[in-house]
Amino acid sequence: MRVAELFGTFSYELEPATADNKDSRLILLYGDNGSGKTTLLKLLFHMLSVQDSRGHRSYIAQTQFQEFEIRFTDGGTFSARRGKCDTGPYDLVAVFSNGDIESVSVKVSDDGSVKTGDLDDNRLSNIFKRLKRNRVTPYFLSDSRTLESDAFRYTERRRTLIDDDVIVDASAYERFFTLGKTQSQRNVVSAEASVERAEEWMRRKAIQASNTGENNTSEIYKNILSGLSHSGGDSSDDYENRLKRITQLVNDAGEFSESFVNLGLASPVPVEPILNALRHADPNRLSIVVQVLEPYVDSLLAKMNALDELQRLLTSFAKSLDKFLGHQKKIRVSVPEGIRIYDRRGDRLSARMLSSGEKQLLVLFCNLMVATDRESLFIVDEPEISLNIKWQRSILDALMQIAANGNVQFVMATHSFEILANYKESIARLDNQMRFD
Repeated sequence: MRVAELFGTFSYELEPATADNKDSRLILLYGDNGSGKTTLLKLLFHMLSVQDSRGHRSYIAQTQFQEFEIRFTDGGTFSARRGKCDTGPYDLVAVFSNGDIESVSVKVSDDGSVKTGDLDDNRLSNIFKRLKRNRVTPYFLSDSRTLESDAFRYTERRRTLIDDDVIVDASAYERFFTLGKTQSQRNVVSAEASVERAEEWMRRKAIQASNTGENNTSEIYKNILSGLSHSGGDSSDDYENRLKRITQLVNDAGEFSESFVNLGLASPVPVEPILNALRHADPNRLSIVVQVLEPYVDSLLAKMNALDELQRLLTSFAKSLDKFLGHQKKIRVSVPEGIRIYDRRGDRLSARMLSSGEKQLLVLFCNLMVATDRESLFIVDEPEISLNIKWQRSILDALMQIAANGNVQFVMATHSFEILANYKESIARLDNQMRFD
């Protein structure tokens, strides 16, 4: 990122501290209070957000700077430019890796906002389409712990103001939650909404994976009938090999299924009853038993293979959160039951009963898990908020672990030396290039 004359005071070239950054997925903005870290995060979010009528173009119009530029890994750039440091109208300019340049002028209404007709929507749409291969879906988690993203859908007729309360979309399924006036109320609602959103997401992913990997009943019976119609054709050696194979597959399916069963992704495999049936089957019918079992076991393994990526993600999510909760609380993740937290006595706890630090973890982990479903830019303002020193040391490692198999990038602003010390290579220091006499 590069910004010129932010607030008429700051100009920055922002890149990680070293070229050999060990984790290019992460950039940590570090600078003094009042140096513009939060504003830079918001500009990044609104510049890369596509949807109309969400205030994205208006925020840029109301922020004072001369130029703000985002650089892509292929050499292209996307910037907002003015002739001088000011608020108000600006030009959006895309420079593509092949040298092509496209731009659109953004006008501003009398109240300082950008409304329909203040810019050429078709031209802007074409720019975003060309940027799409570079563009990730941005999520912005503010210091008030409310999450914004174009990944969520809004129903404008229900987006109303009631005193200081704002109704927002929290689950991407047209479910709305009222954010209260106090910080405590906002945290409770945000944590609960994040959990419900994650639960909806993992159920949808489980259904999609199951449909991909599971043979339907007709296919299984087709395999059985095919095997039976060719019965008697195997040599004794071939048959012995098939018997050994099916025995091994049954054992493998049983071991493989344990983590899936714990997460509610599969039913227990009846290993011992199946093996007992093989051991005690009439020798004259054993070949038929094997022919029936093979497609059944193969379909079980195919289903679990299709669910394996989700299983690994949910396991990582649960283990990461459980490490923070320690011995005082335990988490259970199950697709049918959802995400549940229990105290030492086994009583279930709601988000309202958790500490502010625990609510913070739920917001971060739940929304990050959903963000792994697509190319995402996860923008977080002060991830250390409400976290003790020990948790600050571990929080980024946990986030990186949850996102290990997803295409997620992180840009964060932090004052935490516990976080900065572990990721020195990822620090982008806000070193002002403007000089004043």
